[in-house]
This record gives sequence, C-alpha cells and structure tokens, in this order.
Amino acid sequence: MLNRAVNRVANGRHMAARRIVMNTLTSIPAQVWRKRIVYSNPVEAGKPADPLSFEANALSIQDEPNYEYDPVGHAFVLADKFNGGYIHKNNSLNNPSDLAILAQVEVYDAHLSTLAEQLLQVPDTVLNEGDLLGLMVYEGFILWFEIVGISGQTLMSDFGKKYVLNRRDEIGLDPVKSEVESRTN
Repeated sequence: MLNRAVNRVANGRHMAARRIVMNTLTSIPAQVWRKRIVYSNPVEAGKPADPLSFEANALSIQDEPNYEYDPVGHAFVLADKFNGGYIHKNNSLNNPSDLAILAQVEVYDAHLSTLAEQLLQVPDTVLNEGDLLGLMVYEGFILWFEIVGISGQTLMSDFGKKYVLNRRDEIGLDPVKSEVESRTN
C-alpha cells in the first residue's frame, strides 16, 4: 500500500498526462474494439466442442481460428515513437505491414457532453493486448492498429502506460464503416 501523498502525486501525474493526450492537436481520435473468440460449438459458442481440438489448444488469442470484435469505447492516441517499418532491399519504400508505434492511449466516455467532463471522469476500461484501435486520421480514412505490448512510464504500473501498436490490415467493421460513410456523404 502506497503512502497517500505518493498516491496523490501519481494520480496528478496521470491526470496531467491524460490532459496532454486529450488536448494535443496531434492526438488522433480512435474507436476501441475487443477481440472475442468464437468457437465452432453449436451448443455453446463460449466453449470449444472438443477439449482436444485445435480451438481448445491454441497457444494464444492470435492462434484462434475464429474471432470477432466487439466495440469497447473511444480513445485518443498520441504517438510518442514511430517506427516506419523495414526498408526494401532496393530502397524503393518501407514495408507498411511492419509499422509500429509506441503511443499513449487515453480512453474516454464519448457520451459526456464536454471535454472537461471527459477528462475528469476516467472510464474503468482497461486496454489489453489484442485490442484493436481504429484511428480516424481524417474523414473517410481509418488506420487499424492492434495493441501488441504494454510498458510502464513509472515504477507504479497503474500510473502511466505506453502501448506498442502494430499496423493491421484494413478491417471493415460495420459500426466504423457506417460512421465513415455517414461522414463522407
């Protein structure tokens, strides 16, 4: 258990970082999606049909053959470090599939009316590895990133996290797709 003074300092540091991420012009609004495994069990979709099947013995969530994404909420993403990916041998361009970003991500409640309320009322959503971020770069253009790693900014893990984001292929998830189409029409 931390001393109350230390806890107040850490909370203040987190709130300052949150203000920077949510108020900076270079922050990108994003939608957050969570990966959900869908088993091929006709009786109960939450469990594999056979305990010895490939589905039951997958080593990680990336090994799962079938999964869907559920919307979790909204966030602002502020890139700290950008790795553009490996450059091709002929120096023609870099490989965008290897794109990686180290970023600060702050989740907020989009249903609150003012930015001040969104800053002060921190949702209890915890981002996990495997979560998907749809960065809305500009109208009609979304870049998809997956959280592949989480690192701390301080010795106390709950006060300041940085996320390692890897570029994903274009994903046409319906709520985002319909939102983009409504903005462009």
